[in-house]
Amino acid sequence: MEKTQIKILKILLPTIFTICLVSLLWPNIKLPYSNPHEIIGVLSIFKQHSFNDTLRYIIFVSLPLIMYFVIYINLNKSNCSKLINITKFSNDNNRNIYLPLSYLFITIAFIFVRYLSSDFNINKMDLFHEGQHLGGATSYELTNNLWSSTFSVTSLFTDFLNAKIAWYIHGVKSIAAYRHYTQLITELTYVFYLIFFFILSSYINIEKKLKITLYLTLSTYLIFFTSYNTVIPRDIPVIIFLILSLKLIYSNKNYYLSSSVMGILPLLSFLWSLDRGVFLMPSLFFLIIIFLINKEYLKVKIIFTNLIISFFVFYILVGQFEFYNFLENSFSILRDADLVNGLMHPSPFSDDPHSVRGTKSLILILINGIFVISLLLNKKFRLSNNEKIYLIVFYILSVAYYKIGLTRSDGGHIKQGMFLSILLFTITLFFFISRKLNKLKTLKNFLPYLNVLLIILPIFFYIVSDSLKKIENINNFHIRYQDYLKLDDEFFLKDNEIKIKTKLLNLTKNEKCFQTFTYESAFTYFLKKKSCSKFYHIFNLGTKKNQLIFINELKENKPKFILTGGTYKNIGMMKGKENQTSKLSPEKRFPYISNYILENYKVYETINEWDIMIIN
Repeated sequence: MEKTQIKILKILLPTIFTICLVSLLWPNIKLPYSNPHEIIGVLSIFKQHSFNDTLRYIIFVSLPLIMYFVIYINLNKSNCSKLINITKFSNDNNRNIYLPLSYLFITIAFIFVRYLSSDFNINKMDLFHEGQHLGGATSYELTNNLWSSTFSVTSLFTDFLNAKIAWYIHGVKSIAAYRHYTQLITELTYVFYLIFFFILSSYINIEKKLKITLYLTLSTYLIFFTSYNTVIPRDIPVIIFLILSLKLIYSNKNYYLSSSVMGILPLLSFLWSLDRGVFLMPSLFFLIIIFLINKEYLKVKIIFTNLIISFFVFYILVGQFEFYNFLENSFSILRDADLVNGLMHPSPFSDDPHSVRGTKSLILILINGIFVISLLLNKKFRLSNNEKIYLIVFYILSVAYYKIGLTRSDGGHIKQGMFLSILLFTITLFFFISRKLNKLKTLKNFLPYLNVLLIILPIFFYIVSDSLKKIENINNFHIRYQDYLKLDDEFFLKDNEIKIKTKLLNLTKNEKCFQTFTYESAFTYFLKKKSCSKFYHIFNLGTKKNQLIFINELKENKPKFILTGGTYKNIGMMKGKENQTSKLSPEKRFPYISNYILENYKVYETINEWDIMIIN
């Protein structure tokens, strides 16, 4: 066995052993159960501390990487770069080779064609998720207040503004208008990703042919192997951060605009999607430290100046009262997110539901960490410091981003949470390929043909798949679009939903407000009535404090009718543990509210799954 192979084994075997060890320890890494705010959810049912999975994740990722890092340095002292030197920017401007814009235009054109040829969404309405967005926008219209009148679950745009923007753009207030806007902004998210891939491929120091291959590989994966459930508009601030980081790390030219936008980005991220704003903070903090080390004080000054100005302007625009409620609302959601909405993350290499996907995600994050450490330390790769710093920024962001799958650990959210890690894995893999490229002349000569295939084959398979229907859809797009916007809201409802909606419209026509005590938040939108409490979307209200606020507002507004029951009673159930988590109906999760309603209201009428309660 060669010395190189022996050295690799000496590094990998202890690392693999550490991975096995932390996998065995995973279930036993836990903090004493604590639930001072009396939140009832999956974690409280199983008496799990809200920080358990986060702590397990940190240990699972950090210990093997520390082991790899220490052994790697000890066995490669002569070939390792000094860590302090890695933090210094290098001048790479002369090495940046921009790709022909034609590649970007081709891929964006494909997104446009896909949009024109796709069918519009005619699925039945999701009274929970879509109800949250439509109900929040309706509440804002009726009250002309934001956080002071409505408890926001996700963000300003998601809960209040997106639906209003949709209605304004389309000139009609309907489910169809909102859904079409959602489709548009999702396609825009794809375009943002393509722009990021294009700039990234242009900036990194690999051979031009390989740059093209990297861009086409990332683009092909994005367009053909991801779904609308993975690439979601809430990621737009994350993409903008990745682009701005590239600009600020790689170039000192015209950095005023990039630094200014970077300063505004934290607030915009919080307003666009609260959790994405949090994910950005560790990477931004690291980036600022790097700027300070490199004595690029002006960049830091611009970032902080714009950060302060943006919050001040926001404070002036919304007013002191709304600003205070925004802070309180946001803090409550971030503090209680795991207990309110969390599912237990599957143990690695176990038979827990979604364990295979969860384990693959964790291992991929570890592999990325190993790749990044190797690329940082090994002089043979000849990466510039700018590339090394950017890899660290990207890796920190990808680690934080997996919190999506860590909190709500079902298959879909785990898949979302690993998306950035898949992109980073592809990028780092190309650095390794680049090093071997000169030795593998056959591969180097094959790259132009591979690039052509990466363009032609996906387009070919897309065209031949239902080609006649797609051509017809493109030709008839305008007619289809007009017909879609004319669809009545009841088209998207089931018969039982139409029945309960019609009944409530008749009952509440003279009422100033209406209150639901179901997970179906859409009734605020259907009835065009403001909620009698700030909690039109009750799933995330969580705490005892919020339950008491809910009750006090009921006492003040005295709604004649309250809707209970519904078809989403156990939406929080955990796969594989349905028996244990069947106690997650609103009546079970919010006992203070439930007791108040039972004491002060009686059943007026039962319609299918719903009970209409009337005040005593």
